[in-house]
Amino acid sequence: MAEADKLSPRFRRAPNHLLPPGLRVQRRPLVWGDGVWVYCDHQKPNFWPSHTHGLVQIMIGFEGADYQASWAGAKGRRVNEQIKADQIWILPAAMEQEVRWRQTADLIVLYAEPATIRSFCGQLPVTPSIRPIRDYTQREPAIGMLCDDLRRQAQQIKFDHEGHIGAVGALLASFVIRSHFLPHHAPASPAPMRAADRARVERYIAEHLSEPFSLPILAKVARMSRSHFCRKFKAETGFKPREYYNRCRILRAKEMLATGRYNFTEVAYQLGFSELGHFTRVFKKVLHAPPRSFLPRVKKHSRQTE
Repeated sequence: MAEADKLSPRFRRAPNHLLPPGLRVQRRPLVWGDGVWVYCDHQKPNFWPSHTHGLVQIMIGFEGADYQASWAGAKGRRVNEQIKADQIWILPAAMEQEVRWRQTADLIVLYAEPATIRSFCGQLPVTPSIRPIRDYTQREPAIGMLCDDLRRQAQQIKFDHEGHIGAVGALLASFVIRSHFLPHHAPASPAPMRAADRARVERYIAEHLSEPFSLPILAKVARMSRSHFCRKFKAETGFKPREYYNRCRILRAKEMLATGRYNFTEVAYQLGFSELGHFTRVFKKVLHAPPRSFLPRVKKHSRQTE
């Protein structure tokens, strides 16, 4: 056994060749899970030149993400792909790659040992894959919750607990890989909503976040029966309508708090919460952190020192 492998997970260090050169100077540390290195950050634009490592790579960008990925394809041909937000890019081990990250956005990267990946489902990815995250959450809804937890860590100055991050990252890798290799004869998902129907629903929700949730109204906006709308919407987004509505309210609340211009009560009432306690409970359920975690850092520090 190599000397590095004798170290406990808490004291393991990521191999120098693992991360692309553009990240080595100033970056968040990688956290070791069970067979998986976890990287999560509110990633700023960067260019990571050609590099190779021996681990299976799972890369997930969220709202605002926009990056160019390239790798060595079959017969030495160069493959270039534009990857957007809410897509999962899986790259097999030992494939040379290059990434140009263009927009600041939340980023999760999992570097998994091939033996660990094989232990999840008995298989290894052999070709690169780029698929919408909803393809995975439809089969494994827990993927969305695990991503939310790591994204919360990415927003903080310091990680809460590295052991927790490592465990969540390893679990996320397991769910993603198992979902990726589900047999093709698995029960088919419901047909997706028409783009126009989904756009109307999302626009209505965004414009009425201060109003009480109403399933009949949303179904009417989508021009569907309630039951049909619920099935279609859950299959499309990975969330039940009420869960999605509350998630939108809380994400808006997070943006308002981050400006430093509103206190908790103002934000809660502007988004239709009649009680501050209810607002706090829903906030924690969606983002796994209290509202105060998203106050401006300077303001948050000043309050703690009062």
